[in-house]
Amino acid sequence: MSFFLVLFIVLGLLGNALGAKDPETLNRMARVTLNARFNPAQHLVTGEAQIELPPRKVVWIKTQGLTLKRVSLSGRLIEPAIENGRFRILATSAKQRLKIVFAARLKNAENLISRRAIVLTGTWFPAVEDLAYYDLRVRVPGRFRAVAPADVIKVKRTRKFAQYHFIFNHPQESPPLIAAPYHYYEKKVRGRTLAVYLLKPDKKLAQLYLKTIEKKLAHYEKLFGPYPYRRFAVVENVNQTGFAYPTLTLIGNRLLPLPFIREISLPHELLHNWFGCGVYPLWEEGNWSEGLVTYLADHAVFEKKKEGALYRHRLLTTYESYVRPENEFPLREFRY
Repeated sequence: MSFFLVLFIVLGLLGNALGAKDPETLNRMARVTLNARFNPAQHLVTGEAQIELPPRKVVWIKTQGLTLKRVSLSGRLIEPAIENGRFRILATSAKQRLKIVFAARLKNAENLISRRAIVLTGTWFPAVEDLAYYDLRVRVPGRFRAVAPADVIKVKRTRKFAQYHFIFNHPQESPPLIAAPYHYYEKKVRGRTLAVYLLKPDKKLAQLYLKTIEKKLAHYEKLFGPYPYRRFAVVENVNQTGFAYPTLTLIGNRLLPLPFIREISLPHELLHNWFGCGVYPLWEEGNWSEGLVTYLADHAVFEKKKEGALYRHRLLTTYESYVRPENEFPLREFRY
């Protein structure tokens, strides 16, 4: 199948998906307002989540690893029945607000609060299982710079603390939060902020990333239409990751300097802001976005170098080497 045929199909799907964001659908999404503060010395987060529930809809709340100190529904104290790290609420026709006061000590690979860094990519506050709107306000140590999915980031600093407000008026999955004593580099391009967060100062590396982001962003906009958001950031992680979120990608510190990360991985993660973090998969039906982005980003890089056949051969070789009848599964069961 040719690249342009795939592109035609993708644009058709994208148009249908974006058209599905009608007001009624968006109004049936929960709205979460979070206020949280961190004590890195104690690996501790405390805070309150207020969730405006959509009427006549069952909403599942994720609470795995959290201590719920107080839960109320429209001012009335309740004791939710927690099942496998989550509980459900059925809202009535009236607008109802769920308030949860919580705390958690987090120091594992998925969620880390330490003096070195705060890296929260799992359940670190009471969040909705489905897509929802999030308004995040967090207080971190004053020497830290924080980042989360946002079109606008507001910050107020005192001598000891920094208070962040992440404004993002788009539905998303439960958002991450990353904070550390970052060195920050940015470039404004056509009303958008391109940014790089590095654990150690490296202006040359930051400029290489900013240049690549600008170049790839312009290329993908020609193919798929306007970039959906107002920011995109490359964020260095103390853990070795390669995650994509709306408006940012989180890349491990040992990986970030490698040239192939800028050449192949960065375009892949950037493109997820159209497919995967812009138009979301229905996870229960399989993750279609990963294969699509791999074709449109990774494969396209090798195709441009006249190495497309070699790339596809390597994929088939890897598949034959690792996939057996006992571990094979259909696409609808693929998640990440």
